[in-house]
Amino acid sequence: MVTMTRATLSPRSQVCRFVPWTVKNYRLEELTTPTELRANVASLFKARDAVADPRVVDILIYKGREELESVALQHKQRHHLITEYVIGPRESRKAAAGAAAGVAGGESAFLAAFYSNTQ
Repeated sequence: MVTMTRATLSPRSQVCRFVPWTVKNYRLEELTTPTELRANVASLFKARDAVADPRVVDILIYKGREELESVALQHKQRHHLITEYVIGPRESRKAAAGAAAGVAGGESAFLAAFYSNTQ
């Protein structure tokens, strides 16, 4: 069993504290809110909730801190953040909603009918 220490729980809180600065400095206000960006980042953390191997947990923590540092030092450009943390999670949620509704590939019923007629 993996014991979660304070050191392993702190990366998520560090990222959440850093979100308002990121939204302001990368001029993301026109695309997202700090609340939505926090939710997108939290979904990335939750996607790896089932990881139980301590070595993998350590690697994920290291990679997360490295990512946070590259954003803090502005080594990433605005479009990197938009595609990874604003648009990417939105598209994956839309695809998941489409799959839950029974639509193949996250397409709407209109697009599915259109594609079937053009082939």
